[in-house]
Amino acid sequence: MMTHMLTGVIDPAGTTAQQPLLVMRGMQLLSPIRHAIEGLCVLELKGTRLAFSAADAPRMGGLALVRTGDEVLMRLGIVSSFDVCMRWLGALACLHLLGAAVALVLTRPRFARARSALDGAVLVPVTGGGDAK
Repeated sequence: MMTHMLTGVIDPAGTTAQQPLLVMRGMQLLSPIRHAIEGLCVLELKGTRLAFSAADAPRMGGLALVRTGDEVLMRLGIVSSFDVCMRWLGALACLHLLGAAVALVLTRPRFARARSALDGAVLVPVTGGGDAK
């Protein structure tokens, strides 16, 4: 179940499953894959009318004999709207970009200029915290 939460896959048990732990709920909220899948499900299923027969029931599993897309969303436990999912994706994208920028600033290589006898400057990596002269 942890793998499904990390990748953002929607739990097929939906609302009938037990509530996840707080740590897993946090990972679920921060998963961009989850919000993308939920947005697609809402966009495809909200307000649609499904036409399944009793012969299709074994292939549908837990979603057998549902009549509308709204019932499918309810059984999967998807309560967000498409706009909310897209806002989450935008916020997560900004958060990931900010984190990447901070990581690049903190781990950038530091160089000092050293004069060579050939009249040109050579870049030399600095291993310590101070400036080389």
